[in-house]
Amino acid sequence: LALVLVAEVKRVVKDFGKDSDGARHTRYERTYDGLPVLGGDLIVHTPPASLAAGTVSATYNNKNKIAVSSTTATYTKAAAESKALKTAKALDAAKPAADSARKVIWAGSGTPKLAWETVIGGFQDDGTPSRLHVITDATTGNQHLLFHAPIVPLAHPLFRAITAFPQRSFKILNQYVS
Repeated sequence: LALVLVAEVKRVVKDFGKDSDGARHTRYERTYDGLPVLGGDLIVHTPPASLAAGTVSATYNNKNKIAVSSTTATYTKAAAESKALKTAKALDAAKPAADSARKVIWAGSGTPKLAWETVIGGFQDDGTPSRLHVITDATTGNQHLLFHAPIVPLAHPLFRAITAFPQRSFKILNQYVS
């Protein structure tokens, strides 16, 4: 399996798993010019040593070539955060607050684009802590995707603080918006 990458694209191992039969699965996260590529994961599947050589396979989340005209945003981070907060309020969020915003390459659908990923912390209607991710085009301000990521606390007491933040609530949503 050969990976052909342009100079700006890098792959970093994100995680690794091994099945009981010895098959290995290595997940790579793609970056472009230092920016994370959302929707650009690659998983390499390697069969157990007992199987014939040359049977390595790969799963791409998006096979589009990653190339953007610029990594300079014309739509500001502050504007993207403000728009994401408005979106959260439209979903009946009580006191939403932006936990973070970062510049990314959005490759989840269509032609890859420079974007902002804004994360709004809160809780689902059943009280499960979660984060609303809002992907906003860094050139036009159009929103590309909203997704709700529940936070599953780890069993170890050290990790229980991960989900401790002020209570905010919004509806469950996983939706492409453009």
